[in-house]
Amino acid sequence: MTSQPDQPASEAGDIPLLGGNEQDQLAAIAQSEFHNRRRRDSLIRYDLFAEPAWDMLLDLYIQYHRGQPVAVDRLCTVAATASTTALRWLALLIERELVIRSSAAEDDGIVRVALSERGIGEMERYLRDFLHRDRLGGDIAAALSTR
Repeated sequence: MTSQPDQPASEAGDIPLLGGNEQDQLAAIAQSEFHNRRRRDSLIRYDLFAEPAWDMLLDLYIQYHRGQPVAVDRLCTVAATASTTALRWLALLIERELVIRSSAAEDDGIVRVALSERGIGEMERYLRDFLHRDRLGGDIAAALSTR
């Protein structure tokens, strides 16, 4: 894990997709998926694609790779939904043991969260699926072969 400032996953370009170890590649896939969701939302503006829990999990995985716990208020912003909705989803992620409240070294009053070991494992299992396929080309080839 590398340590970088607490910044949104949507700031593309800091995790290279090609090269690096498997962890770097998994983080790059998560960042790419997060970026693609934001791009889709900006192009198709009908509020049809709200998945706050998924946005949170993607960002938490990227921040895990950077070595950064995430402030709850920033995670609510990342979820691109009302704070109350984001907090409900966050509570569910904590209840399902995918996310934990982290103990902050400094007592600044900011509540931070991070992926739990279970959450890391689930995200890596999902992201590794992309890594071991022929990226998007494998999905397209499979879809075209069923026609």
